[in-house]
Amino acid sequence: MQIKNFSLHFICLILILHLTEGYSQGKLLTNKQLSEAPWYYDLSSANKNPEEVYNLSITWEKLEEFPEGIFKFINLQHLDLMDNNIRTIPAEIMKLKNLQILFLSNNKLSSLPEEMKNLENLEVLHLERNRLKEVPDWIRNIPKLKKVGLRDNKISAEGIEKIKKKYPQIEINN
Repeated sequence: MQIKNFSLHFICLILILHLTEGYSQGKLLTNKQLSEAPWYYDLSSANKNPEEVYNLSITWEKLEEFPEGIFKFINLQHLDLMDNNIRTIPAEIMKLKNLQILFLSNNKLSSLPEEMKNLENLEVLHLERNRLKEVPDWIRNIPKLKKVGLRDNKISAEGIEKIKKKYPQIEINN
């Protein structure tokens, strides 16, 4: 009888974990709700209420690495890391499932991790003033991507035209 009860409890636990797994991240905010949500401008203030962080801007901080602490903000939908010295984006960026807007302009990026294609809610990606020589083919696999800013990278004018033709569903700003 004890084994049967244990098995039943174990199965219930597994079901609960499975059902709540999909709810670990909150709902996406509308554009209006997102624009009205508070902004956080440093990790220490954002860490006080990590579940309430929808908008985060850490700019002009001379960051050389992507701040790992950002990955705990499971509801993050607008991230601005412009005007730093970030050279790489870690593969863990895929943890930010609710991210809709990502500003990485004016950093030192020469490539992007393929895991970014798992950002299923990403609509706007700003990559201006980096060191990119090309746009990876997997970018078309980001299902909601509508706009990519590429101005002032190392992509030739011909390369930009190829990108525009290859991905007509994405607005390419150069």
